[in-house]
Amino acid sequence: MTRQEIIEELAALKEPSRPIDQAIALLFKYRRETVTLPAGGATPAQIKVTWYDRNGEAVGIVPPFTSNLDAAKSLFDIAFPNGAGGFSFHNGYAQAQVGDGEPAKAFNAATALCLATIKAAADLDT
Repeated sequence: MTRQEIIEELAALKEPSRPIDQAIALLFKYRRETVTLPAGGATPAQIKVTWYDRNGEAVGIVPPFTSNLDAAKSLFDIAFPNGAGGFSFHNGYAQAQVGDGEPAKAFNAATALCLATIKAAADLDT
């Protein structure tokens, strides 16, 4: 999924999305390793997926970027280690802004911060 597709999907979300969390992780240079475990006896073959953060550390699963504000803030910290940003709650939605970037609206603060960070980081090598 491209950066623009992720931006469009984030803007349209009405609830958290694990597939979008995974697309964001890949955008921010997380990687996944898939291993097929062979069948044994009555146990069928299984697929094991392990995710690694951008530093190569196993994280197990992708952080819930679209539902957890701490996870969304970790993206902001990656893209803008010394940056300024913020979010606010409104009647029925949340809004976030990164630096002088365009404010981003979403159904919750975590998604709004993800959206604002990804939009503002468009010219960065995240």
